[in-house]
Amino acid sequence: MDTGQALRELGVTAGLLTAADRARLDADGFLPMPGVLHEDQLQVIRQRLAELSAAEGDRAGLEVHQEEGTDRLADLVNKDPVFEVCFASPRVLAAGRPRARRFHPVLAEHPEHHATAPPGAALLFLPPRP
Repeated sequence: MDTGQALRELGVTAGLLTAADRARLDADGFLPMPGVLHEDQLQVIRQRLAELSAAEGDRAGLEVHQEEGTDRLADLVNKDPVFEVCFASPRVLAAGRPRARRFHPVLAEHPEHHATAPPGAALLFLPPRP
């Protein structure tokens, strides 16, 4: 099985991104994806992020880097299956397909966090808490 076949089996099709989505990804190097996560997923993810932040304390984010004034966690895909939706959503995978070598799904609490996203990031914004 090749990558294209695997992506098709995961539901990735060319129609998952609009021409405007692809243009923004090419121009900006990231693509905000509001709505990929459902409210029940958001609650579970927020809870797990809080637990991981507390557990990792001063070591949080060391796998990649730390930044003053930022709560940063890294390697979430290997820390809990709850984060798999962030890496396995067909729309997220569609955004990463042409950039597979530099693809970085990023969870961001606020849209302004896109400034620190790595090239090729597909941002999944967590809407404000109710």
